[in-house]
Amino acid sequence: AGQSGGGVYWESGIAILQSVVFDRDTSQSGYGGALYLSSLNASLDSVTMTSNRAYNSGGGLYAAGCNIYAANLVIMHNKSITGNGGGIYQEYAFSPGGRGMPAIGSLPAGFDSDLPTVYSHTTLDSNSAGTSGGGAYFYELQLGVFNSTIAHNSIGASGGGLYATYSQLILDSTSITSNRAVGGGGGIYLEFSDLFATTATISLNQSGESGGGIYLKYPYSGSAPPLPSSEALPTPFDNKNPGFTTSVIDRNFANYSGGGLYIEEMQLGLFNSTVSENTVGNGGTGDGGGLYA
Repeated sequence: AGQSGGGVYWESGIAILQSVVFDRDTSQSGYGGALYLSSLNASLDSVTMTSNRAYNSGGGLYAAGCNIYAANLVIMHNKSITGNGGGIYQEYAFSPGGRGMPAIGSLPAGFDSDLPTVYSHTTLDSNSAGTSGGGAYFYELQLGVFNSTIAHNSIGASGGGLYATYSQLILDSTSITSNRAVGGGGGIYLEFSDLFATTATISLNQSGESGGGIYLKYPYSGSAPPLPSSEALPTPFDNKNPGFTTSVIDRNFANYSGGGLYIEEMQLGLFNSTVSENTVGNGGTGDGGGLYA
């Protein structure tokens, strides 16, 4: 495709895709190498996106103004040449149930509408982007990532595995491993965002600057209302106290500070978690091998 949506361009309505493969599609000058979605609700089940390319953002998937309920996605070897989100780029989502959400029966098994966007049992592997978010880039979203793997992604700037700004993110039983960033946040880079993580593994990520595993900068200040109350969040969190519980942050590396975590001007809790064997470089003068705050 010359413009956006190398495989499919879908604007408005309800999109239901099941057992679909997008392979080696290209958006030569636009967004969404495989799939471009705008202003709709989407149910994606067992969709595979491999070796797709977008000149701008969203090497695999580009979504704007959408609620996405996705399960069993495989997004591998996609590339955003000059933009953000090698595997996924998603911005803005409306309130759950708005604009004709697909009937629960048409959603992947186990889903409901507590969150505007959910990715479950999803693999983001070996994607890359020219700017930020090698695996995924999220802007102005409330979303959950459950039972998923984000690995071997790379980026020319920040957020090797995942980059989120003005967003509220739940990670549950998810592994973020072996991602690389030239800038900050080898595994995850969040700014003006909150993170609620339980049973997460953040390991073997590398940053050329700070925050080998995770770089967190400034608390959430987006326009969305607070996350749903406690039933939508992992215990022991509420919607005002982000952090990690029963998680492992280990063997990450940052060239400067915060081998495991780099935290700037925000509140974060660590509960029943392990931070181990993280390191910093810079000739041995970097600060906070495990955590810098």
